[in-house]
Amino acid sequence: GIIMTPGFILFNHVRVEGVNAEANQYVAGFPGVSAFTGYGHLLERKINEKFPENRVLVNGVAIISHEFQMDEGHPKISASTDGAKTHQIVTPPILEEIKADMTISLVFSIMIKENPEEELPEIGDFAHVFLDSFPMCGGSCWNKNPVETFLDKTDLWERLEGFSDGHVLIERMDLLGATENNGQPIGCDDHDSLSDLLNVLT
Repeated sequence: GIIMTPGFILFNHVRVEGVNAEANQYVAGFPGVSAFTGYGHLLERKINEKFPENRVLVNGVAIISHEFQMDEGHPKISASTDGAKTHQIVTPPILEEIKADMTISLVFSIMIKENPEEELPEIGDFAHVFLDSFPMCGGSCWNKNPVETFLDKTDLWERLEGFSDGHVLIERMDLLGATENNGQPIGCDDHDSLSDLLNVLT
């Protein structure tokens, strides 16, 4: 079989301006996780086009939000709901897009086929060019920090511990599931699990 070696690509404090902050006509805010996983799939495809002899798989992404600011020049709700005051359905001729600016760090978990010590730094250099070339969540990337690569999870963890700010996005179902093993006995009701989740989030 093919031996794959795990590694990590770190996009460090990337400034992204003009991101799409409207998931649908009812919800606006931080982009959905699928926007970042999709960015990872695009990164994987472009890496493999550049380095066809060295197969790379992107199999996960960690998202760290350092700053998020909604565009004050646009309404916080979609223009398509403006008719709610008169109980009429109003469809405007042009739907305004709700935009935001953010500063984030992304850690992509990858698997690399061969020669990781030699190839991974080159992949990191290419990822930096990729970052400048493709929009993220519909926004433009402004990044002055080099893309960093790691083979050792401990080295990555020490690097992340050096960050002075940021909030790591955690899947809510992971928190709910964790209570069954750590905080609550198996079989606890949904109300108890939700209460534990709110304690973590607040």
